[in-house]
Amino acid sequence: IALYDFEAQDEDELSIREADKIWVLNPSPNEEWWRCQITDAATGAQRTGVVPASYLE
Repeated sequence: IALYDFEAQDEDELSIREADKIWVLNPSPNEEWWRCQITDAATGAQRTGVVPASYLE
């Protein structure tokens, strides 16, 4: 679950909104960024990118 909004700044980042349900693909306690996937509720399209780990619960 996203704790905060995050607006992607780079091509490999994933924009998220607070309360989004997110699949974490590679959680690691030593990494500041986690690769995640989210499904767009309107289109069903899946997006993948990195998100700051501190933004996720």
